[in-house]
Amino acid sequence: MHEVKRPPLPEEIRDLIIRLGAENSRWGFRRVHGELPRLGHKVGPATVRRVLRATGLGPAPRRQPARAEWAAFIKAQASGLLAANLFHADTVTLRRLYALFVMEVRTRTVHILTDCGLPVGSEFRDARPTGRGVRASRTSAGCRRLL
Repeated sequence: MHEVKRPPLPEEIRDLIIRLGAENSRWGFRRVHGELPRLGHKVGPATVRRVLRATGLGPAPRRQPARAEWAAFIKAQASGLLAANLFHADTVTLRRLYALFVMEVRTRTVHILTDCGLPVGSEFRDARPTGRGVRASRTSAGCRRLL
């Protein structure tokens, strides 16, 4: 009985897979496989992986250095970064208080700028960083400044 084999992969497609893998060293076989249909070729992912392995192009490198790059960026920019959030807290008397807080990333100091029974845009719009910290102006009788 004959053993039915698949037709061999054309050299043109094999060369294209090798070229895509070599020119884009951060791409794994899945990414190379995803690009082939866009170029008009239909090849299975296992075939792409087999061709890349046979030519010595192993799996894509892990992207751990990107985390180190991001951490270095944050450390370099920390003196100028502020993180802000608006949150609410429900009291025992079923009142809801809204508060705006800002955290200085460099020192991790948290400033609660205002607490209001009902927030109005002007109370929160006036919060701004200064050279010595964060300041908010009091514009409504319903809010009090907590700095």
